[in-house]
Amino acid sequence: MIWLYIVLLGTAYSHRLDEIGIGRQISFFILPDRIKVTYALGFAPIMAFPERRKMDVDGDGMVQEEEARRYAEGLGKELSEGISVKLDGRPIKLHCSEVTVLLMDEERVGPFPFEVDVVYRCPLGDLTAGAHEVVLKDSNYRGFPGWLDPLLQGALGVDRAFVEAKGEGEVRVRFVTGRDEGEPGKSVLPGRPGGLKAKLESVIKSPTLSPKLVALAVAIAFFLGAAHALEPGHGKAVVAAYLIGSRGTPLHALALGLVVTATHTVGVFVLGALALFASRYIVPQRLFPILGAISGLLITGVGIWLLVRYLSGSHHDHEHHDHERYEVSWRSLFSLGISGGLVPCPGALVILLTAVALNRIALGLGLIVLFSLGLASVLITIGMLTVLTRSFIARFTGEGKLVRYLPPVSSVVIILLGLVITFRSLTLS
Repeated sequence: MIWLYIVLLGTAYSHRLDEIGIGRQISFFILPDRIKVTYALGFAPIMAFPERRKMDVDGDGMVQEEEARRYAEGLGKELSEGISVKLDGRPIKLHCSEVTVLLMDEERVGPFPFEVDVVYRCPLGDLTAGAHEVVLKDSNYRGFPGWLDPLLQGALGVDRAFVEAKGEGEVRVRFVTGRDEGEPGKSVLPGRPGGLKAKLESVIKSPTLSPKLVALAVAIAFFLGAAHALEPGHGKAVVAAYLIGSRGTPLHALALGLVVTATHTVGVFVLGALALFASRYIVPQRLFPILGAISGLLITGVGIWLLVRYLSGSHHDHEHHDHERYEVSWRSLFSLGISGGLVPCPGALVILLTAVALNRIALGLGLIVLFSLGLASVLITIGMLTVLTRSFIARFTGEGKLVRYLPPVSSVVIILLGLVITFRSLTLS
């Protein structure tokens, strides 16, 4: 039963793509002699920040209409170079006819989502009656977190048209002659934050900050941190497995939660600095899966070390040897805490970058601290509950049985969790 509790804590990669990713929607409108291809590119907050800085050529902190137009034209040409189209195996040319930037009523430079729509025309020539296939391959933004959404926007003069994604960056459209009409496409922008996130963003953007607004922002930041800790990830399952398999005390649970949170917070500040001062050389959003993989490998290493420590002392039968083998090691505790908090929270990074963009750095730093305290409160509570649960079960099963079986099983669980985190992070990359 106690292992079910660990599994329910979750080990999924908790950081959402709608905060760090790039959404691509490629929609097709088929006509008898040509295909209209609309390439819609949605930039999530963390990716939008360096792109808006590229737009702001004069460095005044605002994206002017002319700056946006020039950026869009340049991006349209870059995208064209990464796209190839074939009709029934024969290459056809893309002709860019229109490029627009949707800034979503936010002209300031900062982590504010925006969308770029590029419209291409693909001439089909004289098609013979029967089935045809158009294959579009998009090599843009490979290696970036994100998603690709193909869409059949409509069709005139053809029949039975449909579209599907095949592999990374490949879209296939099949159709035959006839007449049919499709539905209009939808935006690929990540949904704008709703609820408390939207409220916190509005407080940060408020022209004047009253004590009530600051207090509201503090409360929201703390609650968001606590809520974020309850999402999958953050090493909760690893923390539980470690404390169950060792002679963990409330003090150890407190220390482990604080180490995870401190590492998490420092990571936000470091990535924030990279986004502000080194985004031309290091792309922050590409670091998330790398940090996730490193975190998973470190967790796996700690699990292996714990298992080796157990096996190396398995020939001792005396009680004092068992006590030493199962005692919490502060070195392993700190190692596990650092690895569990190594991947920063994109949501916290967005809060920090938004405050910096609006020249409210002190407020942003304070909100990150409150966000972290909310995160810590949940992690520490989970650790405390884990220790108390272990003690409660020991009353009924006997401490001897727990000492004999839980440490090796916990070590194996930590190893498996570390491998899962590594695999998922590498898959995301």
